[in-house]
Amino acid sequence: TIDIDLLVDRDALPTVKERCRSRGFTIEADPMRLAGGDVVIERLSTVIDTEVVSVDLLVVTDATRGAWNTKLAVPWRGLELWVVSRDGLVALKQLRRSGQDLDDIAWLEQNDGD
Repeated sequence: TIDIDLLVDRDALPTVKERCRSRGFTIEADPMRLAGGDVVIERLSTVIDTEVVSVDLLVVTDATRGAWNTKLAVPWRGLELWVVSRDGLVALKQLRRSGQDLDDIAWLEQNDGD
């Protein structure tokens, strides 16, 4: 898929959504609740050329807080970029457990440390 996934604290959600809208992500879907409501996604999309590009805002819930708490700061283009840890990513994917998520988990486990 062509999307951007951001893990967002609930208190910051209105600000993040407004910043996305100001950058052209104005097509807003209804919130999605997956894994029995443990995963909450708010999606904003735009069309670039002929492709739909989405920003999925994964709201931090009790079930996803572990991924939030283990995020890592990495240098990127002279800035500090916060990313989910490998363990946090696996935990997020285990909540949803789609076919793609299971394939991703298998790849991450086979390539541990790469």
